[in-house]
Amino acid sequence: MKTYIARLVNLTCGKVGVEFPDIPSAFTEGDNREHAIEMAKDVLALVLDVKDGEVVEINPPRTIQELDIYKELGEYEVNCELVPITI
Repeated sequence: MKTYIARLVNLTCGKVGVEFPDIPSAFTEGDNREHAIEMAKDVLALVLDVKDGEVVEINPPRTIQELDIYKELGEYEVNCELVPITI
Protein backbone atom coordinates (compact mmCIF):
# COMPACT_ATOMS: atom_id res chain seq x y z
CA MET A 1 0.00 0.00 0.00
CA LYS A 2 1.15 3.51 -0.78
CA THR A 3 -0.05 6.79 0.68
CA TYR A 4 0.27 10.07 -1.19
CA ILE A 5 -0.94 13.45 0.02
CA ALA A 6 -3.69 14.98 -2.10
CA ARG A 7 -4.50 18.68 -2.17
CA LEU A 8 -8.24 19.42 -2.27
CA VAL A 9 -9.30 22.87 -3.45
CA ASN A 10 -12.79 24.29 -3.85
CA LEU A 11 -13.15 25.35 -7.48
CA THR A 12 -15.14 28.37 -8.63
CA CYS A 13 -17.48 26.06 -10.58
CA GLY A 14 -18.58 24.43 -7.31
CA LYS A 15 -16.58 21.23 -7.69
CA VAL A 16 -13.61 20.08 -5.61
CA GLY A 17 -10.30 19.84 -7.44
CA VAL A 18 -7.63 17.29 -6.45
CA GLU A 19 -3.89 17.42 -7.15
CA PHE A 20 -0.98 15.40 -5.82
CA PRO A 21 2.09 17.55 -5.02
CA ASP A 22 4.37 14.53 -5.44
CA ILE A 23 2.80 13.40 -8.75
CA PRO A 24 2.15 16.47 -10.91
CA SER A 25 0.54 14.38 -13.67
CA ALA A 26 -2.16 13.10 -11.29
CA PHE A 27 -5.18 15.37 -10.92
CA THR A 28 -8.96 15.04 -10.94
CA GLU A 29 -12.11 16.61 -9.51
CA GLY A 30 -15.33 15.60 -7.82
CA ASP A 31 -18.79 16.99 -7.24
CA ASN A 32 -18.07 17.32 -3.51
CA ARG A 33 -15.32 16.41 -1.00
CA GLU A 34 -16.30 12.74 -0.69
CA HIS A 35 -16.61 12.29 -4.45
CA ALA A 36 -13.25 14.06 -4.96
CA ILE A 37 -11.54 11.66 -2.53
CA GLU A 38 -13.00 8.64 -4.37
CA MET A 39 -11.84 10.09 -7.69
CA ALA A 40 -8.41 10.74 -6.15
CA LYS A 41 -8.10 7.07 -5.21
CA ASP A 42 -9.00 6.06 -8.76
CA VAL A 43 -6.55 8.42 -10.46
CA LEU A 44 -3.77 7.56 -8.01
CA ALA A 45 -4.24 3.84 -8.64
CA LEU A 46 -4.24 4.42 -12.39
CA VAL A 47 -1.13 6.62 -12.39
CA LEU A 48 0.83 4.31 -10.10
CA ASP A 49 -0.17 1.26 -12.16
CA VAL A 50 0.88 2.93 -15.42
CA LYS A 51 4.06 4.30 -13.90
CA ASP A 52 5.02 0.89 -12.47
CA GLY A 53 4.71 -0.65 -15.93
CA GLU A 54 6.90 2.00 -17.57
CA VAL A 55 10.43 3.21 -17.01
CA VAL A 56 9.25 6.48 -15.50
CA GLU A 57 10.57 7.88 -12.25
CA ILE A 58 7.91 8.81 -9.75
CA ASN A 59 8.53 10.90 -6.68
CA PRO A 60 8.35 9.01 -3.40
CA PRO A 61 5.41 10.05 -1.24
CA ARG A 62 5.98 12.68 1.44
CA THR A 63 4.04 13.22 4.64
CA ILE A 64 1.93 16.28 5.33
CA GLN A 65 4.68 17.50 7.66
CA GLU A 66 7.27 17.25 4.88
CA LEU A 67 5.28 19.38 2.44
CA ASP A 68 6.07 23.10 2.49
CA ILE A 69 2.63 24.49 1.65
CA TYR A 70 3.74 28.11 1.30
CA LYS A 71 6.68 27.28 -0.97
CA GLU A 72 5.06 24.61 -3.15
CA LEU A 73 1.43 25.64 -3.35
CA GLY A 74 1.66 29.41 -3.19
CA GLU A 75 0.04 31.77 -0.74
CA TYR A 76 -3.24 31.82 -2.70
CA GLU A 77 -3.67 28.10 -1.96
CA VAL A 78 -3.24 28.32 1.83
CA ASN A 79 -6.91 27.47 2.35
CA CYS A 80 -6.61 24.13 0.61
CA GLU A 81 -7.04 20.86 2.47
CA LEU A 82 -4.32 18.20 2.47
CA VAL A 83 -5.65 14.64 2.68
CA PRO A 84 -3.70 11.35 2.76
CA ILE A 85 -4.89 8.95 0.03
CA THR A 86 -3.92 5.29 0.41
CA ILE A 87 -4.28 2.65 -2.26
